[in-house]
Amino acid sequence: MRQVLALLGRGAGAAVLLGSPAVWGADQVTGVARVIDGDTLAVQGVRVRLWAVDAPETDQTCQHASGQTWPCGRAATEALKERLGDQPVTCRRRDTDQYGRMVAVCSVDDTDLGAWLLINGWAIPYWRKVPAYSELERVARSNRAGLWSGSFDRPSDWRRARR
Repeated sequence: MRQVLALLGRGAGAAVLLGSPAVWGADQVTGVARVIDGDTLAVQGVRVRLWAVDAPETDQTCQHASGQTWPCGRAATEALKERLGDQPVTCRRRDTDQYGRMVAVCSVDDTDLGAWLLINGWAIPYWRKVPAYSELERVARSNRAGLWSGSFDRPSDWRRARR
């Protein structure tokens, strides 16, 4: 657990988690971000989807353990807005998605935002290929953080049901 939390700290946290910057390629954008939803930003006019995490959609609702419905998609979006404030964000491209968005690892204060969303329970890993991300999900689940305070549909399932 201590090792996982160390990945989120200052300094080389994102680099330790995801490898050297050379792996990410040359595409990078830095600036104050506008939060679109729980896993999408606009930085310097570039739409950026956070790499390897999936947050609930803005209109998505979840259930508290008591059975009460709550707007978890809006809560995830607001949590990310609060975390960012007006601090500059740096996003390093990992890919481009089918909608033409940059898919990137983004950080603020040397903290990987995807990892931050996961450990606070505001997103789930998009792929199981990032063991550290899966571990962060496990920690959030055991702490009943964010989405894990009750039940929810996986964001991909929720989107599929609405198509």
